[in-house]
Amino acid sequence: MRRALVMLLLLPVFLLVQCVNWLCLLLDEGLFPGYHLVEIRRPVFVIGAPRSGTTMLHRVLSADAQFTTAAAWELWLAPSILQRKLIGTCVGADRAIGRPLARLVHWGERKLSGDFNEIHPVSLSAPEEDYFMLVPAWGCFILVLAFPNCRELWDLAFFDERVPEARREYLLRFYHESVQRHLYVHGPDKTYLNKNPSFTSWVDSLSQTFPDARFAACVRSPASVLPSLLSSMSGGHAFFDNDCSGPYFCDHFEEILAHYYHCIGENLPACGCNQETVEMRELTKDLEQTIIRIYEALELPVSEDFKAHVAEQAAANRAYTSGHRYTLEDFGLEHEAIVKQFDWAYERFGFSREKPG
Repeated sequence: MRRALVMLLLLPVFLLVQCVNWLCLLLDEGLFPGYHLVEIRRPVFVIGAPRSGTTMLHRVLSADAQFTTAAAWELWLAPSILQRKLIGTCVGADRAIGRPLARLVHWGERKLSGDFNEIHPVSLSAPEEDYFMLVPAWGCFILVLAFPNCRELWDLAFFDERVPEARREYLLRFYHESVQRHLYVHGPDKTYLNKNPSFTSWVDSLSQTFPDARFAACVRSPASVLPSLLSSMSGGHAFFDNDCSGPYFCDHFEEILAHYYHCIGENLPACGCNQETVEMRELTKDLEQTIIRIYEALELPVSEDFKAHVAEQAAANRAYTSGHRYTLEDFGLEHEAIVKQFDWAYERFGFSREKPG
């Protein structure tokens, strides 16, 4: 009953928003046709197993002035150049009168995000996963929470293998143009920084669409990833009244995770591009040296200002304790069974087979 009510209320709003987005995207063609001329040079993609440090790495890198990355408000509210310019004008006017609207928005963020901030920090101004760019094209994997029986959405997690060629080409073209739009607004001289665990299964297509792309892949032991991933999605399941107590979602995500490890361990090295794979504990225990290693592998210059920022972030990481609590048993999973099921990944990436504390 709850699910039917939620969908009845939200689906018309969702469709209306997408109609507005498509209208503005079409208006871009007439108002800002020059965005098609923007050249995307050597973009950096942060991919990997979900809940393996991709958000941490993305937010550290996004502080480097050589990068530009999409903020949540741009992805959720303004996929078009026109919308970004209009909202930017409103933000400027709000700033001129003392930022009353900004304060209201920040209050709303704190109220709405609640405990989810312990799982994934949320703010309209913060860097976010840019697969939200693909919502108008029905290419954003997270929509499975609202439409769990849509095979087309589940297949996005196996993009290079299961999505039909014509559909792949359409989504890649749409994404390429979305990045061009972003650089048109923020400066074509910038290096575009992406973060998307969902793009892990896109590495073959992305390396062909962006031949000079660079990849940083984050990994973590499956016995740590699975409960963290399932726990992080529990709020979404509850909102849409999904039955997540049975094997349906767990089996799907186990299959997806196995595929992601295969893409990182096999497909990514075969691309022949600049790349580096890091384990989450390297980011938490020795952020400074890990960042230097990533920058060397991706042939990125390191400024003194950015080094200082990384040192500050490393100190903050050492003092941080997450409030996100979960166990394998919460989801009917057993450590030994997970290790056996993902034996190849444990061997390939050198994960500890000991039960996480």
